[in-house]
Amino acid sequence: MKTHHIARALVALLLSAFSLQAFSLFFLAPTQARASLSLRKDILSGAKLPAPIPLPVPQTPIALPADWSGHGNAGVPPALSIRFSNPPPGDLFIRRISNNDGLLYLEIYCLNKKLTGDAEIQFAGKPLARANLDTAPTGSLWFSLKPKIGKITVIISRDGKTSHFAPPTTLVEIRDRQIFLNGEPFLMKGVTGGPEDAQVADYIRTIGINTLRGSQAARDAGEYAFMSIASANPLNRLMAHLNASADVFEREAQDYLASVPERTAEARENPNVLILQLGNEVSDGDGTPPGKQSLNTPRVRLMRMLVATRNIAKQFCPMLPTGYANHDKCLLIPDALDVYMHNTFLEKDRAKFPLKTFLELQGSLPPSGPGRKGRPLSCPSSAPTPISAAPTAPSPPSTPSSKKSTHGTSPTAGPKSSNPAPLAVPFTNS
Repeated sequence: MKTHHIARALVALLLSAFSLQAFSLFFLAPTQARASLSLRKDILSGAKLPAPIPLPVPQTPIALPADWSGHGNAGVPPALSIRFSNPPPGDLFIRRISNNDGLLYLEIYCLNKKLTGDAEIQFAGKPLARANLDTAPTGSLWFSLKPKIGKITVIISRDGKTSHFAPPTTLVEIRDRQIFLNGEPFLMKGVTGGPEDAQVADYIRTIGINTLRGSQAARDAGEYAFMSIASANPLNRLMAHLNASADVFEREAQDYLASVPERTAEARENPNVLILQLGNEVSDGDGTPPGKQSLNTPRVRLMRMLVATRNIAKQFCPMLPTGYANHDKCLLIPDALDVYMHNTFLEKDRAKFPLKTFLELQGSLPPSGPGRKGRPLSCPSSAPTPISAAPTAPSPPSTPSSKKSTHGTSPTAGPKSSNPAPLAVPFTNS
């Protein structure tokens, strides 16, 4: 795909290192979902989109010390150690959850099965808490902690076996139309591509760049201390099959859905990822905008797959916002996605319509939508769910702690909220 450059003088200096492209982001509140994940046939056909799965709500979390990252010894990060009295009924997973309150929640769970018995928990080698899992509402073990960019070591012992995990401790929240990183508002300024060495990374940081986007952006962000939009793009695998016969599409879609956990794992496990990009320009072209006539078969299939892909990714990391980089003004982005991303160059993109036009075509600006006030892109955010803190042991005393791909055009992302007119937050290169 042809790459368009902005800021020509700057690109002339750095052309060998990366390409600069402008994109805009507007963020919307997370959807309040009420359904369950299914790989049944109704995801692939029928008149309705699959319903977004409900996101887990933290239940009686055990709080880590506020300065948990400073409890290591001789530069070794502190470990959270858990011993289960009963063997887990299946494989254990750890996932990150947000409650839009500035804290990160970690849930230790088994898929579709409940943990039982007792759990003895230590942190940094000292007792922290004891939990009775038989009375846990979710049949899982919850922790809360102050977020920071990085990872935490979790050691789980059960049935004579020991497993080590290292979940990220980064928290990304979408509150109304603003993205928050570790409890603080975050204004993105980014590029598509990335630096080829530390010297270039230092230079682009001096001009305000804090976020990378592209197929290798997540890795580069970790190496050079940026945040990233991870272009996992699992949906692009289906691009050649959206117009196939029903039998062929169903077969390919089932294989695709089974591959989503593996294809999104790297992005989910990276502490420098802000947004998981599910696809990039899978459909494209001109035509009648949404609401003027029925969507064609490829676009309907793409919408269904976007929701299904989001549902699978959210099972493993409910916290991480999902989005789709769109360039098709005839595609209606499903409400289930956290972020709308429109590939654009603001007022002069290759489709010759600006971001405002894209928002209008999506029905998100007046006079569209109910009462001519704009499309309600998602359900209104509910009040935060009260969380009962589990009893914890006193905090232990503090001790000293311790290559490039340009991915198409830069997106304009937009999240969802009940507000009538989303405001664009420029994602610029300066």
